[in-house]
Amino acid sequence: MTEERKNELLTAALKLIGTHMDEDENLPRALSKHLGMTVDEMRECGVEAADAPKQSARQRLGQKVASAYEKYQTSWISMTPAELIESAGEIAAVQRMVAELVENASEDDAEYLLRFKNPLEVVSDAWCSANGPSAVIDEELSHILWELSDRRNAETEYELEPEYRAAEPEFSM
Repeated sequence: MTEERKNELLTAALKLIGTHMDEDENLPRALSKHLGMTVDEMRECGVEAADAPKQSARQRLGQKVASAYEKYQTSWISMTPAELIESAGEIAAVQRMVAELVENASEDDAEYLLRFKNPLEVVSDAWCSANGPSAVIDEELSHILWELSDRRNAETEYELEPEYRAAEPEFSM
């Protein structure tokens, strides 16, 4: 989408909201309520947002994480398949943090993370450092291994080394 088209849409949206606002509602509250605009986005559009509703730290963190995730996605699109494969663990960590970070962060956690330009990078890197790039938790892997050896159903679905292939059962009458 071109910058010109974005401006057209923004102007149309502002006019639409202005015509449908309640009498006791001001423009910043309407932009926040109907479009989900942040105070910073309103200021970028030239709207004074002094009366905009105060967002919680977790809400602001969610917006910052979403913005950072868009940048990650843009960078991933330009990567070669080999680069994507090499970065798979890091990509998985970023995606996992996008899915879980805001939901699991307290207001205090969010306030602290908002100090960083890219809190998603900070938390994803910490996750990789603590859990490795594959982000497989030991208990989960242990359970998978136990289930495979206990059920032994993988032996029928995957090719075995010759020395582990079961001999054809012999039937006697």
